[in-house]
Amino acid sequence: MTQGAIEKIYNSSGDGNGAIVQVLDVKRINGNNGGAQRYRLVVSDGIHYQQAMLATQLNDMVANDQVKQHCLVKLSEVICNVVQDRRIIIVLGMTVCGEHAGKIGTPQNIEQAMKNASVMAPSGSSAASTPAPQAANPYMKKEAAPSRPVTQTSSSNFTPINALNPYNNKWTIRAKVMKKGDVRTWSNARGEGKLFSFELADDQGGEIKCTLFRDGADKFFDMIKEGNTYVISRANLKPANAQYNTCKNDYELNGDGNTNIEQAQEDIKVTVNYDFKSIGDLTNVGVGSTIDIIGAVTEVKDVRTVNTKRGDSVSVRDLVICDDSNASVSCSLWGSNCENFDSQIGTIVCMKGVKVGDFNGVSLSAMGSTQIAISPDIPRAHEIKGWYDGGNATNITSLSTGGGGGTRGPKESKTLGQIKEEDMGRGEKPDWFETTAMVSFIKHDATWHYVAAPESKKKCVDNGDGTWSCEAENKTYQNHEVIRRYILSLTLNDHTGVQWFSAFDDVGVKLLGKTADELYQIKEMDGGDAEFEKVFAQANFQEVNVVARAKYETYQDEARLKCTANSLEPVNYTTSASKMLGNIQQMLART
Repeated sequence: MTQGAIEKIYNSSGDGNGAIVQVLDVKRINGNNGGAQRYRLVVSDGIHYQQAMLATQLNDMVANDQVKQHCLVKLSEVICNVVQDRRIIIVLGMTVCGEHAGKIGTPQNIEQAMKNASVMAPSGSSAASTPAPQAANPYMKKEAAPSRPVTQTSSSNFTPINALNPYNNKWTIRAKVMKKGDVRTWSNARGEGKLFSFELADDQGGEIKCTLFRDGADKFFDMIKEGNTYVISRANLKPANAQYNTCKNDYELNGDGNTNIEQAQEDIKVTVNYDFKSIGDLTNVGVGSTIDIIGAVTEVKDVRTVNTKRGDSVSVRDLVICDDSNASVSCSLWGSNCENFDSQIGTIVCMKGVKVGDFNGVSLSAMGSTQIAISPDIPRAHEIKGWYDGGNATNITSLSTGGGGGTRGPKESKTLGQIKEEDMGRGEKPDWFETTAMVSFIKHDATWHYVAAPESKKKCVDNGDGTWSCEAENKTYQNHEVIRRYILSLTLNDHTGVQWFSAFDDVGVKLLGKTADELYQIKEMDGGDAEFEKVFAQANFQEVNVVARAKYETYQDEARLKCTANSLEPVNYTTSASKMLGNIQQMLART
């Protein structure tokens, strides 16, 4: 071991990097408010011992049982800081270099040893004049840092992003801007102001979000550009707000006009770290989660404008992507991501930091902080491109369906009688279920369809002169331009009872085997009422599997159960029998 290393680190009279010490104790400390857990060590050089905190990027060394009691470690990068009136060694880098059966020597507590030395030292000595340590607030502004932080950094003089922690108030990072957001304003009871955010990544795999407020937004917005490398210091480190932060980091940076930002003399090369989710696995991902996704574009819809709750409007474009899990999903691009997207069908698109939603089943939303790469030169992109170009994108299951609402996760199978017996649909959110039943009646009076605008699918009103008006779009269409979409009511029967269901266009096409436009043509132009009735008659008495939602709605002061079919498929008896056999085997295993 390196004799005297602990005293040198404590007094900042020597560089602790490269010192070999023994780990006397390892203790896990759970993070506050769901933050990442940390590990506290006690390290010794055989003469003195001192408490140390392990940086989170080294947690795996404890989890994998590399760092344990009485092992010997070589410290490759450390700092010593004041935390709650005590000097703590922050270990940013180390390697295990041996094991030992027990404690080496009879080390003494370094703090007590320094106090004893101070008491015994002559007046005016350096020991007596050493100022008492002051508590460090991890969230204080950097210009108000403790008067004597003891910091030892690597030879590069830049702290890795992954090494940033509340115990180190003196740091400088060098990082590249990966994504820059727009300036936003706010106004509330505490005042008003402006801000903008950008995402940073360094050449050691770290990433972090930085937000500049008020005069910081004015000072640095024009200076910060995507793709440029900057040297940044004097910003506040705080726990990340997962609701608005897509970076894989427990912390984020906040700054103002006092923050130091300068363009670096040398650019750094950054490799974006992706953690891709397969599209087929998205049904198992929680709503609101932020993920990375990659797939081939199969549909690009036109840009549309949406009014926000704040009273302004924002552009949005929907696209559909698929991958080799034979599943597809709809993704909404908002703001600048929407306006800058211009790719063709079959293009591979990679998105880092998209949010998972449950609108129309499973959906994705590319926020302002989402990083989008077109045809990236990475192995996963080449895999999907080869799969798609090979003609394998057939029999794709869409996770995003019409009919309103979500269909997330596995659904519990229910009989029609159980829907009422269990009082489903009484909660704040709809209850989702799956059922197998027979179609007994499909209502097909004048309300079986509606006339819609071709792009938005919004309802149109007949002007009486061969034209139709869409009030939502403020547009007028000729009769041959509008489309018709199903809006059906039908009854399903099983051995426990009967229940009315609502169904929309996707389900109507599956049930009737024709689009609403084709059926309208039959009724109005070709076969007349007889052929029209025949289509509905043939659809009756099918046995179908239905995924639906149940929700009580109030109509004329009366609460009524409304069931809406979100998807419908004819019963596959082979699959159904296999499923029932599996259920029987599970029941037998429990007895």
